[in-house]
Amino acid sequence: MVTRLIAVDLDGTLVRAKDIHYDALNLALQKISDTTINEEEHETTFNGLPTRTKLSLLIQQGRVRQEDVSLLYEEKQRETFRQFYLQIKLDPAIIEIGSYWKKEGFLVACVTNAIRTSAEIMLSLCGIRPFVDLVISNEDVVAPKPNPAGYLKAMSLLGIGPDETIIIEDAPKGIAAAEATRCSNVWRVRDVDEVNVENFKQFFGNLLCKS
Repeated sequence: MVTRLIAVDLDGTLVRAKDIHYDALNLALQKISDTTINEEEHETTFNGLPTRTKLSLLIQQGRVRQEDVSLLYEEKQRETFRQFYLQIKLDPAIIEIGSYWKKEGFLVACVTNAIRTSAEIMLSLCGIRPFVDLVISNEDVVAPKPNPAGYLKAMSLLGIGPDETIIIEDAPKGIAAAEATRCSNVWRVRDVDEVNVENFKQFFGNLLCKS
């Protein structure tokens, strides 16, 4: 097996941003629509979805008015960006693995349900942006994860097939998207702490033993 591409998720995989998005949206919802998303709903339904998709679901549930969507979105984005700069710091382990991937000759694509502005900020703040060749955001595809469109687009743009790709994901929707590409090399991680050079070498070594 020849692996040429590392396609990696962002929130929960390279940066600890899930709580930032969750808290920022709830602040906007409480302020404008007098509702919030509880933790159970977050984990079972909303986690990993783009903000506009979350708002559409809330409209369907009768908890948000269509006429408030733009205001909610803008309020949520302002708070999210503010928290990015307060909470996301350079991560030595993530910088190390990004450097390692490039030294080993892999191309690196970040595939995320975040908007491009958010993705670029997070990648830069955690320190891995110089090692990322391609960023696919939710603005670059027709449908977000669990649809595989983002991963398939990254492979297509780089001219690399699923059998030459390792996909790194932490959340059910992302894992479903990875599996839908027919990529058999999916590294399922629990959180950012698992994404380091030592663990990657172990995962990659196991793949080589199977090939």
